Amino acid sequence: MANVSVLLLKRKKGCIKLCPVCDAKNTALATGCKKCKADLQKVKRSYAGKGFSYRIRWQDRESGRFREETVGSDVVLAKKRQGERLKELLNGEYREVKQISFKGFQENYLSVCEKTKSEGHHMESERTLRFFYDVCKPANLSKIDFAMLETFRDKRIEDKLSPATVNKEIRNLQAAFGYAVEYGFLKHNPVKAVRKKLMLKEPEPVPVIVEPQQYKMTLEACPDTRWKAMVTIGYFAGLRLGEILALEWKDMDFRVQMLHVRNKLGHKTKSRKNRSIPMFGDIEKALEPLQPDIFKGSFIFSDGKSISLDVKNASRNFKRILKQADMVDEQGDSLFTMHNLRDTFITNLLQTGTDPKTVQTLAGHSSVQTTLKYYAGVRAKGSADAIERLKKFAV
Repeated sequence: MANVSVLLLKRKKGCIKLCPVCDAKNTALATGCKKCKADLQKVKRSYAGKGFSYRIRWQDRESGRFREETVGSDVVLAKKRQGERLKELLNGEYREVKQISFKGFQENYLSVCEKTKSEGHHMESERTLRFFYDVCKPANLSKIDFAMLETFRDKRIEDKLSPATVNKEIRNLQAAFGYAVEYGFLKHNPVKAVRKKLMLKEPEPVPVIVEPQQYKMTLEACPDTRWKAMVTIGYFAGLRLGEILALEWKDMDFRVQMLHVRNKLGHKTKSRKNRSIPMFGDIEKALEPLQPDIFKGSFIFSDGKSISLDVKNASRNFKRILKQADMVDEQGDSLFTMHNLRDTFITNLLQTGTDPKTVQTLAGHSSVQTTLKYYAGVRAKGSADAIERLKKFAV
C-alpha cells in the first residue's frame, strides 16, 4: 500500500489563441482563426486569467491504468475529493466502475427482476425504466444526474399521474440504480441523495369505505357464485385481488377455518410474507357452491398461469358488476374498487379496537406504518359521526 497515491492536478482556465495576423481572440483548441482563417496549429496559448480547474489522478491497482476525475474550480472540494479517494484506495473500497449502456443495464436488471421479484414488480420496473429512457435518453448510467431525474419527474406530472404514482416510479428508479451500484455499474446511486427533493407531497389518504348496504347490493349483482365468493373474500378477509386469484384449494383449511395466503412460484405476496386469516362463516358458505370443481384444477378463481393479466380482466369485470348494482356516481364512475373491499376490512378491524400490530399481520402490510395510515379514515368517519350527533341538539 506504500505506493498508493492520489495526485491533485490543476489546469489554467480561459486560455486563448491570439491570431498573429489579425489579433483576433480564438479558443484554446482552435486550429484556424475564426475571423481571417489563418492557421493557428503552431500558435501557443495565452492565459486569460480566469482561474484554474482541478482534477485528481491515481493508478488503479487491479488494471494498472491511470484514472482521472475532474472536480471543478473549487480547490477546497478538490482537496477533499483527493483525500476521500486516497482513503478508498488504502482501505480497498475503491472499485472501478464498469462501463455499460443504459439499454444494456436495463436488460440486465429486468432479467434479474424476472427471476427474483414478483410479476407485478417486474412489470412496474420495466415500465418505469422504459419511460425514463424515452424522456431522458441517457447514453449510459454515468450520465444520469439530478437535472435528468427532475426532467423525468416533471414529465410524469405533465402526464397527469398522481403524486403517489410519480413517487412510486422514483422509488423504482432508486431500486434499479441501487442494483447498478451493487454490481459495479455505478459508484453512487443518483437518486438516493436527492430523493427528498424529487418526491412529491401526497395528500393524506382517506380510504373509501364500502358500507354494509353497498356490499349487499354488489353481492346481489354478481353474475355467478365465483364472483360472489371473490367479493366475499375481499370484504371479510381483506385479500388483494391478485392474492384472491392466486388462491388454491389447498390454501383453504376448512377443518380449522383458516385461509392461508402464501407466496407461490407465479405470484408473490406484496410483503413477501405468508399469512393466515380466520374464515368467517360467510366465506365458507360462499365457497361451498364451488367445491364440486375441486378436482378440475388446483386454483379456485383462475388458471394460475398469468395472475397479472387476470387481475386486469377482473378489475374491468368488477366495474360492470358495480354498474349493474347502480354503484356509480353521476358521471358513471364506480363508487369503489375491489381494493376498497380490502380497505374496508382493515378500517373495520381498527374501528372495532383491534390493535394495529394484529391488523398489520392480518392485512399483510410490510410495516405497521402502512397500517396506521388507515387511521385517517377511522378518524374522519369518527369526526363525521360526532358532528352528526351534534345535529340532534340543533334548534
